[in-house]
Amino acid sequence: VTKRLFAFYDGERKKREGKQWDTAKGKSDKGDLAGAAMLLDQLIATNPDRAERVEMAKVYVAYGKQLEGAKKWGEASAAYSKAYGLDPKKTSLSAHHYTLGQSLEASGKDGAAEIKRAITLDRDFAPAKAAAEQLSSAARSPWMLYAAIGAGGLAVLLFVAAMLRRRG
Repeated sequence: VTKRLFAFYDGERKKREGKQWDTAKGKSDKGDLAGAAMLLDQLIATNPDRAERVEMAKVYVAYGKQLEGAKKWGEASAAYSKAYGLDPKKTSLSAHHYTLGQSLEASGKDGAAEIKRAITLDRDFAPAKAAAEQLSSAARSPWMLYAAIGAGGLAVLLFVAAMLRRRG
């Protein structure tokens, strides 16, 4: 009796999860990637060992690209991380590190290490290469050094002028 009872509840769970997967896939096919990702989050939380893991990862990658296009870097990073967790491909992991680096940069922090990590993981990952080149050219720009030297020189001149005026 116990075996039949467990079999019944397992069958009911599979039906319910199958319907939820079909709904998520339908939303994804219609372009509602945010809705599909939300349903997938719920589905994975209840049963992480789904047979459709590779297809789910593709939905998360598409959602990550959509978020990346909207410059929602933190959310895109999370979507790529979920995709990598479901289907470990270096492109998903590189995209995760790239968007994480962009998220840090957008919040005023240094994201260069994450962007370099993305390139290390996948040398052909074009967005990270372009971002790294942009960061390195900005780092090579000596304008801040010149501005600091100019400000220091101006401060010395003002100090000397004040001392001469005080003596005179």
